[in-house]
Amino acid sequence: MEPAEIWNIYVKECDPADFVWRYGRGNLQAAVEEYMRQRPAFFGIVRRNTWRETFRVREQFSRQTVFLGLMAYLEDTEAAWRPLVEDARKTEAKARAEAKARAEAEALALAVARVEAEARARAEAERLKALSEAQQESAAAENVSLPPGATTEGETMAAQPSSGEAVSCKQPCADPSETRAEDSASGAPPTP
Repeated sequence: MEPAEIWNIYVKECDPADFVWRYGRGNLQAAVEEYMRQRPAFFGIVRRNTWRETFRVREQFSRQTVFLGLMAYLEDTEAAWRPLVEDARKTEAKARAEAKARAEAEALALAVARVEAEARARAEAERLKALSEAQQESAAAENVSLPPGATTEGETMAAQPSSGEAVSCKQPCADPSETRAEDSASGAPPTP
């Protein structure tokens, strides 16, 4: 039987270039071996389109006969399908390179975004720290500018009379003797 007949019986729906590319990625022998591995067989008889069609014909072909017939057909027609396989290989390599470049660009963009986010967070933390230090310095400056024992605007001093009631005054007392004099004038016992 001629190799073209075996090809037409078993692989007629597939173009030789597609066959070699699909099953072997351009390697002729690997393609035929993979095809035969996937093709069902029964006691060494290789199935055609259906089992009914396989057993309807008188002449059955063994796996080795089909393997050798397909190899011979592909070797005979290699000049026709080899450039197509090379084009498919180049196309796949180009697509793979583009996908790799795209993945690298995405990874780089994610890394840049992460670094920028970290820098923004660090700058915000430094800004908040500087603001906190400035507030502490201004509060310390206010406390330094007042005389000892004085209070800031709006603060009131509360004196505890002996009766337990809180008395507050808007102005701080400058001299403790004044407080004692006020206490004695009001009839309250003197504070120690």
